[in-house]
Amino acid sequence: METRDLFNILSEEVRHKVDIYFAPQKIDKYFKDMGYYTNEVSVTNKEGDEIELSVLKIVSGKVSGGQDVAEKVILDARDKAKVIVKKYDIENNPNELFHYLGPGHFTLWGEELDRYEPEQNDIVQRERIRQEKIIKGDTALFTFKTDKALFVSIGNEDNFDKNMLASYGPVDPHGILGLIERKLSEDIILINPFWIWNER
Repeated sequence: METRDLFNILSEEVRHKVDIYFAPQKIDKYFKDMGYYTNEVSVTNKEGDEIELSVLKIVSGKVSGGQDVAEKVILDARDKAKVIVKKYDIENNPNELFHYLGPGHFTLWGEELDRYEPEQNDIVQRERIRQEKIIKGDTALFTFKTDKALFVSIGNEDNFDKNMLASYGPVDPHGILGLIERKLSEDIILINPFWIWNER
């Protein structure tokens, strides 16, 4: 992705998103995997010329000579998530990246999935139990069904905003950004979640 394209992405106005689940460490890792190795963006204004951006190499604080000035902008995880979503749109699901916006359902910690076929519910529940043993904590499920498959995302309780989940969890549409991890069965796809939101 060209640096000018990156600037355009960060400048775009987007619809309001209410964060329900957010995992910045996963977003940071994927952002680096895309080839962006710094959190700093250098915005340089050269005497009325177009703004230039540098994110891939070492960023300088000032441009020497004349009136050229460079400002450093620190990208947060939400900025990076915007770039990743745009990359998905441009490159059409690169590296198993997954982006969805539509109706979905949360099954909270302590609740068992019971919305689908019994065999599907059992498969998802077994995977959920397996992950809870690894993280030594509780999880919530985010599920949605399309004509192609049942998609399941298992999120660590610590990454949920419980206030926003209670307020916006039942309200469609929901977006999810993450990586397709693997198939749990022929018709169940597991997604490793980066970000889940309600779009207003």
